[in-house]
Amino acid sequence: MQISPEQMLTDRQRGGQGTASGRWTAHFVIALGCLSFSVLLAMGIIYHSFSLFALPWSREFGISRALVGLVPLAGVIGGILIGPFNGWILDHFPGRLVVAAGHFVMGAGLLLITVVPRFWEVLLINVCLLGPALHLSGLMAAQTLTSRWAPSRPGAALTVVALGSSLGGFVVPPLMAPILGEYGWQVAYRSAAAFVVIAAAPLIFLGISHFSAKHDQQPPISSRRRPGRGWIREIVFTRSFWVLSVGMFTLATGTAGFQHSLAPYARSLGLSVQESAFLIALFSVAMIVGKAFWGVMIDRMEEVTYFAIMAFAIAIGFSILALSHSVLQSAIGLCIVGLGGGGTAQYTPMSVAKHFGADRVGRALSLAMVPISLSAVGAPMAGAMFDRSGSYHYAFAMFGFLALFGYAVVARYSVRDPETPAARTRG
Repeated sequence: MQISPEQMLTDRQRGGQGTASGRWTAHFVIALGCLSFSVLLAMGIIYHSFSLFALPWSREFGISRALVGLVPLAGVIGGILIGPFNGWILDHFPGRLVVAAGHFVMGAGLLLITVVPRFWEVLLINVCLLGPALHLSGLMAAQTLTSRWAPSRPGAALTVVALGSSLGGFVVPPLMAPILGEYGWQVAYRSAAAFVVIAAAPLIFLGISHFSAKHDQQPPISSRRRPGRGWIREIVFTRSFWVLSVGMFTLATGTAGFQHSLAPYARSLGLSVQESAFLIALFSVAMIVGKAFWGVMIDRMEEVTYFAIMAFAIAIGFSILALSHSVLQSAIGLCIVGLGGGGTAQYTPMSVAKHFGADRVGRALSLAMVPISLSAVGAPMAGAMFDRSGSYHYAFAMFGFLALFGYAVVARYSVRDPETPAARTRG
């Protein structure tokens, strides 16, 4: 039976064209696995492994830890520059091409960093290449594609993709740490670039090609529903958008700042580079367990309850870290932070889909990630506090307070029922 363009558009808006009758097909499972692997590499190399390079870069360029903490913020700026267009890119180009192109851009950025002599050039490369690459091949693109391809209740599929992010922290830093310790950070980055470009990008492209080619087909322009000129206003000028953005910013500032400072913090405890990598892996395991738990619970809880449990778990974990005086106490605290923070990856796309509809996921998620991504300020803030006090304990206390503040905002101002397009237009 031939499917009309109108039927194709309806399926696309419903977000469930990726499966037959809500069941996962073999091609969908392969595509989902490749998207998760893509997230694993992008997040593992650019995001989770950054803290391993913080101290070598501080010595190489003769700068403070606060300045080194600007690297993830520079990447966020690059992501913000491409972020509002990310949804448009995924709407107009095949997903397999977008994801593969992100890996080629990432490989180019990693290679260039190893040859530049000045720190401001490292920041520029993160703005122009690595930040956009993280959006094109990382969690942002994978969540958008999964939300479109998955069944009408995509919590499990989003959990698989989100697990790729934490698996990146479990797999990549322990693999890069021996190369870093034996041959230096330049060789570690060049090795990662070679693997991404030569092996990973072609494999991911082929893995999602069949599914992407089938389901990224667009109806003719004449039958495609185009967003009105005021679509940005319809999303941004809503209470749901800003409650989500502020709430997630407070949680992400703590978890991101902690992750980017984890290896320097581990070194301050007297741990080696390899032991620091294993501490990063432990945090990633806690995130994986948290994501598995939240993936089961996400369709069974009210948004405010879901957010409350995350926020209080993160606050308790940071309180333990702020008062810790041993590796064991620190390990317990970081595990609790990881368990609570595991739900943040699923919460954002699910909340966006609930309040703005599956047909607006790409655009709304791209806009929401702009203020949320500013949580990268947590890294330079933690570095500055260490430079002034010689300890990360004050930064951890601040991160715990931010988590509680985020819950207060969500509990007070959250919109319990999704806002309809008509209501958004009136607002």
